[in-house]
Amino acid sequence: MTATITRVLDGFDTWGLHGVSIRKFTGDTSYPSGGYSLAGTNFGFGNKPLEGVVVLGALTALGATLFPMYDALNKKLVINAGGSSEYNYVPGGGDIKGSANTDVPIASGSLPTNGDLISNLANAANTTTMTIAVSPDVARNVGVAYKNTNAGASTGNAVTNVITGTFRGAAQTESISFSAAELTSTVQNEVAFKYGVKPFDTITSITAPVAQPANWQKGAGIGSKLGLPVPTLNNAEADIIKITKDGANLAPTGLFSTNQTVNLGVMSDGADVAILYRASGAVAPGTSLAGCTWILMGICRGT
Repeated sequence: MTATITRVLDGFDTWGLHGVSIRKFTGDTSYPSGGYSLAGTNFGFGNKPLEGVVVLGALTALGATLFPMYDALNKKLVINAGGSSEYNYVPGGGDIKGSANTDVPIASGSLPTNGDLISNLANAANTTTMTIAVSPDVARNVGVAYKNTNAGASTGNAVTNVITGTFRGAAQTESISFSAAELTSTVQNEVAFKYGVKPFDTITSITAPVAQPANWQKGAGIGSKLGLPVPTLNNAEADIIKITKDGANLAPTGLFSTNQTVNLGVMSDGADVAILYRASGAVAPGTSLAGCTWILMGICRGT
């Protein structure tokens, strides 16, 4: 279902130079990243911009446990779950796929660990999308590989791969590009590999619209930048309290990215990981708010 805004009273009232209108807002099954967009049309104001929105109260028990507020800067209704807290993230229950996170210039034919887990190496001499075998085991970044299987030297074509999927229930896209120089192979079975920086829970498609020469292959795998399931408090490295990998403590310095990832570096299959951090009180994107209804009062300038 989608979020709905319905009338409580017909028309709207005038308060001095402002118009006010009361509406009932019902959440949907997947809270969008950043909150619900609101406009004057949602309150019967036509094209007049919203000056503000006041939450008058909740009509459901579940709605009463949450704290909606209007973000006037971004024109969105943001739903909060309460104060900030420490969040202990143990991805995959503490047992995840191995990976690396360093780009590999075209060289020997070995892929990084799970370098073609998402899309197995296959013919790249076409303009179709990659065949997606699986999505990442946990939210993490993605890497793309190209391989020259010709008998000798061969130069690939410059190409931009577009990755489409989701993170925390919201749409996520990223581009990973290779120049022709980065795909200049001197001998058979050389591989070039590049990692992205954004985390993905699911992968819908990976398109590579530029064809490669005959006998080139392409594929996609997983990286070690793990996406955090609940937003950090300040989107800053200081929010990271503790990181452990295979029983060892890792210093958080330099591992956090404002893409909401933590870089765990080289990992083997079955790696045990835990990340303790200060989490935001905001409801996580993708959360179902289908049982939540609030009464909102929209305010616009002019009558």
